[in-house]
Amino acid sequence: VAFKHFKDLSLDYVVLETGLGGRLDSTNVCRPIASGLTSISLDHTKQLGSTVELIAAEKAGILKSGVPAVSGVRSKGPKEVIQEKAKIIETDLWELDEQIKVTNLSPETNAKWSFDLELPNRNFSGLVAGLSGKHQIDNASIAIAMIERAGIRVSDKAIKEGIQNVNWPGRVEVIEKNPWIILDTAHNTASI
Repeated sequence: VAFKHFKDLSLDYVVLETGLGGRLDSTNVCRPIASGLTSISLDHTKQLGSTVELIAAEKAGILKSGVPAVSGVRSKGPKEVIQEKAKIIETDLWELDEQIKVTNLSPETNAKWSFDLELPNRNFSGLVAGLSGKHQIDNASIAIAMIERAGIRVSDKAIKEGIQNVNWPGRVEVIEKNPWIILDTAHNTASI
């Protein structure tokens, strides 16, 4: 239904997130212009496996031969699983701390961070993650790298404004400061 909806809207690009895992997820029928993986943690262990390595193998199932990919996975075991899958299917993989380098981190207000980003073919300075939490730097960096890997031309100004102005209601949302009340949701320890 979602694919039909996107087609009917005549969209140029769609960010399609897998619902569960990757390898057997129904979204995996598409051939993307780029694939991305964020951090890996214990989640849906009944369906995906009881270790982060088994979960990484399931999530790496979204990688396709010849389709450029981005990974934000830093933990040694899952990272090696993803690297091996990319190597086997001959997928060019960019990874955080390798081809995707975050520098000059600086705390801003409301738990937001500014940072610079270096990619193999493009650099950004003075980015500010609009979402609260240091982990959002990784998420923003992966998103920007995905745009580059997909070959989508977006101006530096648009990327800077997009990252800074993103809004996600219900995720680390400050609804009161005296006393502090923060609205958030999570379904596993890593999300918390």
